[in-house]
Amino acid sequence: MVDLSANDGFGECSCKRWQCHVWPKIRDKLGEPATATTTCAHVRAALGFFLREVLKAWIRQHGQDRG
Repeated sequence: MVDLSANDGFGECSCKRWQCHVWPKIRDKLGEPATATTTCAHVRAALGFFLREVLKAWIRQHGQDRG
């Protein structure tokens, strides 16, 4: 389970990698959001999916405004 809104934008995942390797770095403020050391594959995949959905919605709403 992934929660992208957790930890001030760093996200959170229930996988072992996130719990054992990523969370200590976030807890100790040893990185920036969405880097390889402060995410797991699941958080990165969820971020990519979210970004694509937001962009598609934006294009549907604003795409016809292009000249």
